[in-house]
Amino acid sequence: MYRSIQLCRAIAAGMVMMVHLTGVIASSTYFGLAGADIPFNFGRAGVEFFFVLSGFIITFVHWNDFGKPIHLAQYAKKRAIRIYPTYWMIFAVVYLVAAISLSNRVTLTPAALIRTLSLLPQPSTDPVIGTTAPILGVAWSLQYEILFYVLMAVYVVNFTLGSLISIAALANLLACRAGYCVASAPYLQTNFLLLFGLGVLTAIACKKWAIMKFPRVLAGLGVVAFAITGLWNDVTGERLTLAYGAASAAIVMGLVKAEDGGTLRISWDWPILIGDASYALYLIHYPMILMLSKIAMRIGLHGLLGAVVSAPLIVAACIASALGFHRFVERPLLRAFASPRGRLKVAAVGS
Repeated sequence: MYRSIQLCRAIAAGMVMMVHLTGVIASSTYFGLAGADIPFNFGRAGVEFFFVLSGFIITFVHWNDFGKPIHLAQYAKKRAIRIYPTYWMIFAVVYLVAAISLSNRVTLTPAALIRTLSLLPQPSTDPVIGTTAPILGVAWSLQYEILFYVLMAVYVVNFTLGSLISIAALANLLACRAGYCVASAPYLQTNFLLLFGLGVLTAIACKKWAIMKFPRVLAGLGVVAFAITGLWNDVTGERLTLAYGAASAAIVMGLVKAEDGGTLRISWDWPILIGDASYALYLIHYPMILMLSKIAMRIGLHGLLGAVVSAPLIVAACIASALGFHRFVERPLLRAFASPRGRLKVAAVGS
């Protein structure tokens, strides 16, 4: 996979981590620095970035599998072992910690537990995200990933059928905007669905467009557009999902074509390592932020001084934990389950 894509994954995970950390810092339950979270509201767009990256990577990696039903089993195996084992292990730890904590009483019916573990969409009244996930809250985005993986599986079986389903989903989304939903599930009405499509189109363009003039300019313009959208987000509170998506697509395409053309070489290893561990970081960071913040409260780290001392330590602990989990747990699992005929390719997933 392109080193620039791994860098993007690290940045996206870092954005989500920072918005959650600053939210805790601003909370009266913890450090109580009201307004500390406002500059980082745009960090939620790390999810938009992830979804575009996912659309790009799945399409790019499985380009030669589409329309070939014989490849379905291998495709399904790769996607399942990439997303489920890591999620299940982290979910189990968080669930057990919450269950034995004096301040948390958690109960899930068997049906709810099955839906949660399988990452089936669970409708939410939240008009922005359209779905919800108990216990490990950030897993709501993985439910969109599963929907996308299933759609791509249809493309593997039959490209025409996959295209028809995509057109139907788009038509339903537009109909919902006009008040005439056919499929009214909340998660089928959000613009997040379009972000995967932007990633798919970006991958197709990169496959078809062998040479691009000034790709770094395109990536730079994408960064500027993303920053402007983020500033608007912070000032108005309005989350412009499609604007973030378009900017993300420009960044991805510019970076990929710059790597292809040899005009971009990323020599740093540490952000690539974080990119490799971005899935673990995405899943593990919020529970760790809450846990470490509670510890900070108990040892007397309050207010501004407590936040200044605690925040960098919390960030370092989250990253170190994700790197350790990836190195000693996630990567060995992926290798154990991967086909002996080929190395398992890593797919990008959301926060």
